[in-house]
Amino acid sequence: MNIKFLTFAALMVWLGVVSTSAQNQPFPVPDSFVDKKHAPAPPNLPAKFQIPTFTRIDVAAQRKTPRPPVPANDPLAQGRQKQRLLWMPDLISAVIERNARDVQVTYQWEGGTTSNAYVVGGTSFWLACLKYPNYVISAHGSAIGYSFKAENSLAPGVSGGSSGDFPGLGWYTPGSYSGQATFDGAKVLVFQEGATGKSADPQPASAKPSAAGDPPQIKLYVDAKSLRPLLYDAGDMLYMFTYSPDPTAKVNPVGVFATVINRYLAAQKALSQPVRAPFKP
Repeated sequence: MNIKFLTFAALMVWLGVVSTSAQNQPFPVPDSFVDKKHAPAPPNLPAKFQIPTFTRIDVAAQRKTPRPPVPANDPLAQGRQKQRLLWMPDLISAVIERNARDVQVTYQWEGGTTSNAYVVGGTSFWLACLKYPNYVISAHGSAIGYSFKAENSLAPGVSGGSSGDFPGLGWYTPGSYSGQATFDGAKVLVFQEGATGKSADPQPASAKPSAAGDPPQIKLYVDAKSLRPLLYDAGDMLYMFTYSPDPTAKVNPVGVFATVINRYLAAQKALSQPVRAPFKP
């Protein structure tokens, strides 16, 4: 299923599952990098990454460099913080659930707000921003007629497009393979945005500072056995994926999502019906 949103993505309570103390713990850092000249790519690399059916993915998110605290006695800084939390809060965690066909995502955002996103019938639906909880957008921009601007969406990594069911990985191709490493005790395949194979990078982006003004290195670490993404290094944010079977996964849109999605599906059904001529020539 091609999920343009899980932008996801996006890639995700994202909470209740990851404790606050766990969120504050630094993620494991990939190490023991070996470039592709000495660790050739396996022959079975997927064209895109798909979420297995009846699967739950817990996504933990972490900013590499924590934001500085906002002074309590600075009204201007407090005001800017309030606006940022309305428009572009950091993602704290997420839960992705997929049944046989559709996907439901529950996000937990910085500041304690939660939101949802859905992929139903191959089309994704999500909120434009937390400030406007009734502003729902579809991947085709047609659910209620609004267009999609990636930089204003509440979808982690959406600006990079998607790879199958995963957000932010639109840059991924099997040719972006750059080598192998070890992550949290597992052998992983390393993919890098813009990788050309002309040079090897001995350090993961999460452990290598970049010069001021340099674009961040975007990397993906994929389990070598299951070929499932384990860690997405999006430059300023890290997203870690944990998988578990979910044989009873259900996708139940609620609130304004239910209204918009039902309207959209009804329109799609009407369009699929054969057109009858109003009169015979």
